[in-house]
Amino acid sequence: MSKPVLEPAAQAFADATANPPYLFELSPEQGRKAVDAAQSPQLDVPGTPPSAGRRTHAPGRRTKTVSPPR
Repeated sequence: MSKPVLEPAAQAFADATANPPYLFELSPEQGRKAVDAAQSPQLDVPGTPPSAGRRTHAPGRRTKTVSPPR
């Protein structure tokens, strides 16, 4: 059986999470921090310039609202 081929970002995530400590080995507080960090990267939205969205702030979160070009 051949190894699955992943997109570069997916492969990087798989490689980064392949070794201990695993999520189930962390305390609830550490686990929440790990999941928050994994789910809140700064992403570039293809086809939009970096200035296309506006950044908003929520406690403990980074968000970006992207609107279609006008």
